[in-house]
Amino acid sequence: MVLFRTLCVVMVIGAVFYPTASFGADAKALLSEANTLFRNADKDFMSGKMDSAWEAVQKAKEAISAAKEADPSNSQVTSLEKRIDQLADKIEKRRGGPSPAGTSEKPQPRAEAPQRLPATASRYLMEADRALKRAEELLGPDRDKQDPGRLPARLREALDPAEKNINKLLEEFPDFKDHPDVTPKVERLEAARKELKALEEAASASKEAAEADTARKEAESGEWLKKLRPFVAAKSSMDDAPYYDPEKEMLSYAGFDIGAEELAKRHRIHAEAAAALQEYRNAGVKEPLELLAETAGEIGSRLGKFNAALDGLGRIALNEARQQLDWGREFMAENLSKAERGEDFIILSRDVLVGIQSRLDQAAVFLKKDDQELAGARSDYDALDRDGAVLREKRAEKILMLPEKYSGDGGEEIRSTA
Repeated sequence: MVLFRTLCVVMVIGAVFYPTASFGADAKALLSEANTLFRNADKDFMSGKMDSAWEAVQKAKEAISAAKEADPSNSQVTSLEKRIDQLADKIEKRRGGPSPAGTSEKPQPRAEAPQRLPATASRYLMEADRALKRAEELLGPDRDKQDPGRLPARLREALDPAEKNINKLLEEFPDFKDHPDVTPKVERLEAARKELKALEEAASASKEAAEADTARKEAESGEWLKKLRPFVAAKSSMDDAPYYDPEKEMLSYAGFDIGAEELAKRHRIHAEAAAALQEYRNAGVKEPLELLAETAGEIGSRLGKFNAALDGLGRIALNEARQQLDWGREFMAENLSKAERGEDFIILSRDVLVGIQSRLDQAAVFLKKDDQELAGARSDYDALDRDGAVLREKRAEKILMLPEKYSGDGGEEIRSTA
């Protein structure tokens, strides 16, 4: 008896659980079938095959209803059922009437849905939306990081596909101009166009201001170029042809091999260039053209080179004069001391003094007039010349023989003194 009861329990449990597994498998198969029918119906709808689409969607409804009965809690079944109902509504509206006779299912009253866009119109709208997004990114928060001069062109380039695709849609499908999917895109396009117009107007005004500013700079710099460029204009440059003047060309080389006349000419040109450059600097031109700034820099560079070359030559001549002066002072100190003691002494040859004077004069050609070393050397020369005169007088006093019979060093000078 116990065994019989156990078998009964097992049979009841099997009757409860095994059919459920079978229903789950059926629901999955029905869901797959309904999904296939739904896709076929949607494909026919997009291709304009309304009758075929209607037939497929009705079959999809039947399949999804069966799947729902088999597995009421399946969320995939619920989702697909909703999509099938929406497609059925669209097909019914497109077909322009109720379902054919013989269809047992009566459509439920629903809010009127907008007519679905044709596939080509949808493609135009998708391309337009993609272009509008690119344009809106340009107009977004990072707008200030972009070059304002290039932004209008970039925005126009981004908007061009949007305009073309929306225009195609409106031309080919005029009945859809007020479609709820179309009007927002048109409004976004118009908003972007307004932004573009404002940007182009601002860019145009900025360009005009920049052109006016450039014209002002060119006029101001042009006047200074006429004054300064001839000093550094290159004879071989076509661009420098309007400025070249051989009488103003700064030749910054200076050497002992240059004649006095040529050196004086170079002195004059560099002095004129220095004065013109100082005048330009005093004028305070704030925004010179590149050529003017380059010209001013070149003049300053050549002045520096010329002055350095002159100073170098002047120092060479001055050093030679200084060496002779140092030797002359030692000579004078020794012989003046001998003369004071009554010993034999030697007077300083005039040739030494002439040589020192020549070197000082040569140094003066290259050095500035207020050069302190040159002034000191001239002072030392004057002192040496005075000491030389004293020594010559002592020699004259010491000589006792007749002047005309003296044949030693400085004879002519002694005779003239006597």
